[in-house]
Amino acid sequence: MNMIPGPYEFNEDDDTIMGEGGICIATVYMPEDFPCFDAEDGDDSLEKATSQCKATGRVLGASFDLLEACKAALASAHPNPKEHPTMYAAWKQLEAAIAKAQGE
Repeated sequence: MNMIPGPYEFNEDDDTIMGEGGICIATVYMPEDFPCFDAEDGDDSLEKATSQCKATGRVLGASFDLLEACKAALASAHPNPKEHPTMYAAWKQLEAAIAKAQGE
């Protein structure tokens, strides 16, 4: 997998996601950046949409750390599906999430 080295960080001041060495990976656009977003005076939809965009930026900023944590959890055990069906189901979710993140 060839990706920009992490960890990543979401900068809430300028809404960018930065990688190792200060490489800008992405910009999370806020609702006020779009002329089609129309919030009326007193309407909290702009505040709500901005809050959602910031939350999404934080999740994206944590993505490298989350991927590494998933890999570590996956490597730590291989549950028996008959003895631990719930743990096995979670293990399979980790496998799928890692594969998706790695473009497999």
